Amino acid sequence: MTFWSDESIISLTGLWKDGLSVRQIAVHLGGITRNAVIGKLYRLGFTGRSPSYMPRPKPKRANGFKAPVSGVVEVRPKPAPAEAQMPPSLPPGEFPFACNTYEIGPDMCRWPLGEPTHDMRYCGAPSWGSWCPVHRGVVFKQMVRRG
Repeated sequence: MTFWSDESIISLTGLWKDGLSVRQIAVHLGGITRNAVIGKLYRLGFTGRSPSYMPRPKPKRANGFKAPVSGVVEVRPKPAPAEAQMPPSLPPGEFPFACNTYEIGPDMCRWPLGEPTHDMRYCGAPSWGSWCPVHRGVVFKQMVRRG
C-alpha cells in the first residue's frame, strides 16, 4: 500500500511550487515523513527551488585582499628574545644544551640529534617555538629576491 495517490502527488507539487518547505509539506499531507516527501520530489524531477528561493550570494568586500604589485612577498623572521640568542653556528657534533625526551621543556629546541632510538637526544637550546635560531635557519630558508 502506497501513500502516493494521484491526488497526493498533485497536492505535493502544488505545495512545492507555492514555496512551502519539505517539513511543512509533510505536516500538511499528514502521516508522512519529510524524507518521504524529499524522495518523491526527487523521483518527480524536482531537484531544486526556483531562483527566487535560492540563497543570495554574499556581496564582495570593497576592501578585500590586495596582492603585492611586484609579485614578490618579503618574509621577515620573527625576532628572537634576547635570552634565546645563540651563536650563528656551532661546530658539528657540539650541542651544549643536549637533553633527552624527559628533560626537554617547552622553551627548548626540539631538533633531533642522530637517528631515532629509545634514548633520543634533542638540541635543547633556548628557543621560541619549536626550534632555536640555528635550527630555525635550517628549516626556513630566506627568500631570495630575483631580479
